[in-house]
Amino acid sequence: TNFRYDTGLRNPNRRIDTLNTLLSQSPHLVQGKFSLADVAVASYLLYVIQFFPDVELYQRWPHVVRYMRECAGREGYGQAFGG
Repeated sequence: TNFRYDTGLRNPNRRIDTLNTLLSQSPHLVQGKFSLADVAVASYLLYVIQFFPDVELYQRWPHVVRYMRECAGREGYGQAFGG
């Protein structure tokens, strides 16, 4: 079959557009500080690129990509996810 799992990020995505806009204004999701919300959102986004590396994010959502890099670069991320 020609089935391709849809990550929700291969095509236009209003939710990620909104997230990109929010992250253009603040480094984190809640009051500019790293929180559980960042852990939850970044975990999903980082999962997508780990298992679906063909999904192109940077051209469409550069602030989301910056956010993902910063979250993945945190010491706690490496401890929790073996990075």
